[in-house]
Amino acid sequence: MTKSKLSQHVSICFEEESINILFSELLRSRGVATCILPSPQQAHGNTKIITEPQYLPLIPESYKHECLVVGNKESLKAWDGIKLSRPLTEQKIETAIAELLEAPIA
Repeated sequence: MTKSKLSQHVSICFEEESINILFSELLRSRGVATCILPSPQQAHGNTKIITEPQYLPLIPESYKHECLVVGNKESLKAWDGIKLSRPLTEQKIETAIAELLEAPIA
């Protein structure tokens, strides 16, 4: 059974601060607690992660199935977890976030 959205926490890590803020506001509007991190390596506890391909090598192994990676299709080919490829649309973003929030925390 998954946790309710209100008890979920998502850590966000993008190079561009504006993208961090956009994902944070989108999740907070759904009642999900967020934290913007300088690196996915700083994720701890019962959190999920949203990040970009350049940070893939830094994602702790224990979070790989609780992570949404956003990027170009080419850069996501090797990622077998939850992904969101450009071009981004409202429907694709909604679907990817729903999939991340439904992923059970290990």
